[in-house]
Amino acid sequence: MFRKGKQLTLGQLGERAAAAYLKRKGYRIIDFNFKNDRGKRVGEIDIIVQEKAAPGQIVFVEVKARLLKNNDDLLPEENINRFKLHKLQKIAQVYLKNNHLLDIPYRFDAVSVWFPDIYDSVANSAFSPENFLAERFKVKTALFSSRQCWIKHIENIFI
Repeated sequence: MFRKGKQLTLGQLGERAAAAYLKRKGYRIIDFNFKNDRGKRVGEIDIIVQEKAAPGQIVFVEVKARLLKNNDDLLPEENINRFKLHKLQKIAQVYLKNNHLLDIPYRFDAVSVWFPDIYDSVANSAFSPENFLAERFKVKTALFSSRQCWIKHIENIFI
């Protein structure tokens, strides 16, 4: 699932935080970092889950992680553009076909994860990450591996 013995990238750390969050919200993790092994590589799905409340539905989750910086107005999920959604659709079809699940309902969600930048640099200022994210982006505070992060879960990112 993740490299051992090496420092995790921001994206991998975000995927771990998102997975922990989804588990707490009642999702069952099915797979991480799914990509097709044969033919032309069409993309990767960060996390595949199944919602316990809707056990027949598969949820493909795209995770976007960011370091929180003072006055950063760009949301992580804004990096999920039309091209990325098209790639997600293609790799989801590969997953469903490989697992004989073509008749199962599915959806695409996004999880944005913010981690503090060098927290000491903002701790002494009037900048409050909790207030900044809660007021501007309606983000919930979460703890992940004794590290504070902020998570926003967006369901049904396809329109």
